Amino acid sequence: MPIERLDMRPLLMTWALWRHMWQPDFEHPMFRYYRQTRDSGRAYPGWLWAGGVGLLVIALFALVLNPSATLFLVMTLAVSAPLLLLAMNGLVFGGLFTLSVTSGLLSYNRLAASDLMQITPLGTLGFALFVASARLHRGKRLYTLNRFLRLCVGVGLLACALVALILGVTIFSTERFLADEWRWLMTLLPIACLFVVIYLDHVQSTVLAVLSGLIATRVIHDRMQARIAAMALFLNLYLLPGIAVVMIAVLLRFALAAYWHLTSVQMLVAIGTMLELYLLREGLVAACWRFILVQHQVTPGETITNTH
Repeated sequence: MPIERLDMRPLLMTWALWRHMWQPDFEHPMFRYYRQTRDSGRAYPGWLWAGGVGLLVIALFALVLNPSATLFLVMTLAVSAPLLLLAMNGLVFGGLFTLSVTSGLLSYNRLAASDLMQITPLGTLGFALFVASARLHRGKRLYTLNRFLRLCVGVGLLACALVALILGVTIFSTERFLADEWRWLMTLLPIACLFVVIYLDHVQSTVLAVLSGLIATRVIHDRMQARIAAMALFLNLYLLPGIAVVMIAVLLRFALAAYWHLTSVQMLVAIGTMLELYLLREGLVAACWRFILVQHQVTPGETITNTH
């Protein structure tokens, strides 16, 4: 059977890994086995469950002390939760994927390090990628999340296109200059880019979750320490580029204060910051993958990612 290898071009590194995670060999016996096998331990650390129970206890106490304010807060969260979840899908689900992938790799690291796995066609790195993919696809988690996000992003982009069409017809059907309509039309481009960023955030956070689990379980073998290290690594890889982009955007706001009233300037800054965020994370993905290759003592041309 032909073997597909990862494309190591930097700008495509995320998409090469994503393609492997999104379209693994579902019929491969190894993949099917590890997707169905349960962990020997808990998928999530005890502090996560303790935090959830603690929040529930606090909510119950607040409900007893001030029922009206608590109910108002709960209703507000219920309405805004879907929007917040959509905007923060990378952080929330990326963190959960990190814990799940790390747990799976820890459960099977003894087999992955055995002499038998060293001589299999997939090798230890290919085996680890199979386990990571299986963890993502357990219970159709990745498929369901990806389908939901594509639906939301598609609806958002379609709405932007319809509004742009209406505004365009309004602007070009009249002889006088419509400043407000033109400004709204120019604003639609950053909004459309924001929907694209939401989907890119999902893809990159999933890839970063897998890479964090691979790195943590490669260098740390203690279960609790590996989970903590994987989560810490994921949070750093995910949040630091965002913090850097926000700082640069603030500096640009002050540097371009004299021109900030221009819609075109605001549009260019918004698009530039989104592109910068993608490229920064892309660079981190490529660096992490190189580190993993060094740890497994393989070259890019030797890395087997999928079989068909």
